[in-house]
Amino acid sequence: MTQYTNGKMKCIIAIVIITAYYPNILSLTVTSASQLQEVPSGSFATIVVTIDPNTDGVTGNWTMSDMSGGSKKIVIDGAKYHETLNPNSIELFIFDAKTSDIGFYIYHATDGLNFAKNTPLTLAITGSPPKVSTSMSMETVDIGQTLRLNCSYMIYDPNSILHVKWEKNSTSGELSYIDTSDTSKYDGSVATNPSLTIKNIDINDLGGYWCEVKNSDGTGKSPYITVQLPQGGSFITQAETTTATSIHGSTSTVTEKGTKSTVTEKGTTSTVTEKDTTSTVTEKVTTMTDKGEEMCPCNCDYRAKLDYWATQNVTNYTFEELKIILKPELDKLEKELRIDKHNLSAVIRKLTSAHDKRPSARHLGSFGIVFLIVLCLLIFASDLISIKQHIITIKRIWNIKVKR
Repeated sequence: MTQYTNGKMKCIIAIVIITAYYPNILSLTVTSASQLQEVPSGSFATIVVTIDPNTDGVTGNWTMSDMSGGSKKIVIDGAKYHETLNPNSIELFIFDAKTSDIGFYIYHATDGLNFAKNTPLTLAITGSPPKVSTSMSMETVDIGQTLRLNCSYMIYDPNSILHVKWEKNSTSGELSYIDTSDTSKYDGSVATNPSLTIKNIDINDLGGYWCEVKNSDGTGKSPYITVQLPQGGSFITQAETTTATSIHGSTSTVTEKGTKSTVTEKGTTSTVTEKDTTSTVTEKVTTMTDKGEEMCPCNCDYRAKLDYWATQNVTNYTFEELKIILKPELDKLEKELRIDKHNLSAVIRKLTSAHDKRPSARHLGSFGIVFLIVLCLLIFASDLISIKQHIITIKRIWNIKVKR
């Protein structure tokens, strides 16, 4: 009975010890060797994380994210990115570092049971323009609301920024910079707050936007942001001018409350009332009025070309006919887009080895060089030692008397 009790106590103690230490034995941690890595533009960057307890059986992948929250998985291709697995660490080598490589790097590791990742390690590229990003791509707005267009840049250093500008591509295709001095309409667009706030949105605010951040090394641009109305939405504009253009087809009349506009064959007259709107469009009318001024129809050769192409229906052509019509342009494009495969970087890099700055690689290379030199010298020395015997052998073959 006593032996049974002692054995039971030993089992309990063993279970307590295993329970206490088992989590520590199986725990997996990933630690960044540093929080910030700065390298010059175009140079070689190395990012190191420490794996505890070791890298045996550990697999994982690298991700890179920016200030806007966007993230992408890094593909180890051996050209741009190279990974080295050491007993207690993993190294990521980035060749030809540039602005697009700026970001937060994280290694996601697993040993099959546990998952771990390091705190984000920031890679900064000196001597390069800012990396500008946004979390937006397309924004749907209603007239009169306020919209904030997101923009961020890395590395965040307002003192190094020369200016922040927002460029706009209007729905008519006109490019212009936003006048942020109008504080009643816009807010932001400064180094400490690069995002742009548009107040009381109207039709003129629709279009595409992108953010430009400039430092002493260049200008970085964000991706394109489209601002549009809801699908199927309508809007009302107020303007001093009334414009009427011709529509080829049958005559049509639309009546609703609002403005009265009548288009005749030889001119256009426009009146504004508050009760009814009558719009009559007559076939082959090509007139435009601005504040009531009449304009004569265009009778030039350009008008004839417009009329000709307006009557063409491309859908009447078959695919084979289109290939014949477009063959000259297709041949021209094929010639311009043809590349020489021998000049591709993939072909060129097959003939070169990747540059490796690790001390272990350098020591191994130096040892190999010394070994080959010593081997060559030994072979040469052995030939020198036996050269006398070779001379005697040659003389005997040619029946030349040999002096003793």
